[in-house]
Amino acid sequence: MITKEELDQLIIELEQDRVEKTVSGTNTDKFGEALCAFSNDFPNHQKPGYLIIGVNDDGSRSGLPNDEKILQILMSFRTDGRIVPPLVLTVAGFQYSDGLD
Repeated sequence: MITKEELDQLIIELEQDRVEKTVSGTNTDKFGEALCAFSNDFPNHQKPGYLIIGVNDDGSRSGLPNDEKILQILMSFRTDGRIVPPLVLTVAGFQYSDGLD
């Protein structure tokens, strides 16, 4: 699983085909599109993709609270049949000392 230090490094980098950032905690269409793209791995990186929620494109944190509901929405992509074959998916939430997630 990704560490908080690795996440902090990804947050400040520009988006790439293995990293998607969004400020929305409810845009399930965007979540699904990113997860599908990561699972297809057309560039053949053979490395994980990261959907980072609660982060602006410039890398600043949006203040979205670390909410169990968001984690549950993400986990549902693994088992609800929207993406076939089922994804290999790990979901993690991180808390920051400045109150922003």
